[in-house]
Amino acid sequence: MAVPLLRDEHALGVLEVLDRPEQSAFSVPEMDLLGLLASHTTIALDALRNTAKS
Repeated sequence: MAVPLLRDEHALGVLEVLDRPEQSAFSVPEMDLLGLLASHTTIALDALRNTAKS
């Protein structure tokens, strides 16, 4: 499963989960968790980019 890391409609990257022990589909809570992690990662990457520009 992959989630884009978007900031103001600009792609900063992609967060992807590759290794899953079970071959079942991802649950809604797992997808929500990955979305939350992607949001926090995007904020951190954006802050890092802004710091590097200063």
